[in-house]
Parts: sequence; structure tokens; C-alpha cells
Amino acid sequence: MRYPRPSYALHALILSILSLVLCGLTAPLGLIVGVLDMRAMKQGRTDPSRRGTARAAVVLAIVALSFVTIIVGFVVLATLVSTAA
Repeated sequence: MRYPRPSYALHALILSILSLVLCGLTAPLGLIVGVLDMRAMKQGRTDPSRRGTARAAVVLAIVALSFVTIIVGFVVLATLVSTAA
């Protein structure tokens, strides 16, 4: 069966993997592309055989964003503690 547009799941996975290396800079893009591609698969606009790849991209992007949030939180907390002392 031919689908109207190609799957961007691999692009989303590459962006999500890069976000782990680049301190989360590309994580929002990987998350957005992965979610949009999974939505397109559900609607039948792209090939559903890449659903696992898109899901992995979304999970990696969420993990990268979580790490960045935790690190920023620790930096802010350390700054507040050091200025209060």
C-alpha cells in the first residue's frame, strides 16, 4: 500500500539521540516530530511499520528533557544555596 507521505520517525529518532549529546537542544524537535508522525500513522497517512521508531524517539526526547530539567534545577538550587550562605 502506498501512503501519501513518508514517515519521519527516523528523523525524530536522530534528533532525540542528538539531544542526549547536545544537552537537550534538539529534544523539543524530536518530541514534536515523533508525536506528529505517530499521529499521522494513526490516521493512515504514513507507514505504520515505523511506529516503534517514532515511539523510541518520543521516549528519548522526554528522557533528554527530563535530564535537562533536573540539571537546571540543581544549578538553580546550588546558586540559591551558595548566595544564601
